Amino acid sequence: MKDKVIQLIKAYTDTFFISPIEHNKSIIILIFNYAPFELLNKKDYAQIDAYYFVSNASYHKAKQLADELKEIGIRVNYKFDLNYKKLAEINSFAGVGKNTLCYLNDFGSRFVMQAIEIEGAFEYLPTNTKLQPQCENCSLCKNACPTGAISDSGFDASKCLRHLQEAGEYITNKDAKSMQNKLLGCDICQAVCPYNKNQAKVAVSEELKSILKIENLLEIALDDKKIKQTFTSKLGKNYAKQKMILPTLLIVAGNSKNQNLINKLATIKNNDNELTVKNSIRALSNLRGDKKP
Repeated sequence: MKDKVIQLIKAYTDTFFISPIEHNKSIIILIFNYAPFELLNKKDYAQIDAYYFVSNASYHKAKQLADELKEIGIRVNYKFDLNYKKLAEINSFAGVGKNTLCYLNDFGSRFVMQAIEIEGAFEYLPTNTKLQPQCENCSLCKNACPTGAISDSGFDASKCLRHLQEAGEYITNKDAKSMQNKLLGCDICQAVCPYNKNQAKVAVSEELKSILKIENLLEIALDDKKIKQTFTSKLGKNYAKQKMILPTLLIVAGNSKNQNLINKLATIKNNDNELTVKNSIRALSNLRGDKKP
């Protein structure tokens, strides 16, 4: 049965691990690596990290694999609430960096993990996959982090730009400025990391680039139905929501220095959502060059 399981998994990814856990169960950890996107013009475009697209695609692959495992008689359970970093450290298949991201040979820190719990005690731990970054004498990510989330005291997730994008709270002007044009994700600590330096960037497709043009994206983000239609297949339903896209997009618009956005932003300040109103007022103030938001 183990051979059948491994052959099925290999149809989805060459890099994976199977680790036995308690009560005659095992965890399959699927690894999907990705290349970062080329950076877009901050005046005209919002940026979404490639991670989010690969994460959504890998989620569907994991669910499909789970269905195939069921067909050969294995009881399975897709797991989304696991502490992947803890699993990586316990099984020694990945190292963990100062930015708390996991690292693998060949992939650096740019990969997505998906997990499937299966019945039965299986183990498959390939050798020479763990990359343990030597962070002790390196401060590149700490120095590059615009919000101070990485420090000598450790990693403060509450300061991470990704957390600030998803928290649904009004953030300080300083943190808003640090957001630059980043709509979802940050990637700054990964971009400066020596273990990712040889990874080639990939161009954003013309279709996605058109969507990410701030003027176009504002039209989409003001209509929750359009957001779902545009982003559900690309990012997943959890991110294809107005509350996930619009507040940060308004920060991005305010950082863009693109005064062509002023008229559109002026109509948004009458929105019913308090966070949306606050972010649109600040964005307008930034674009107009007001001394006080």
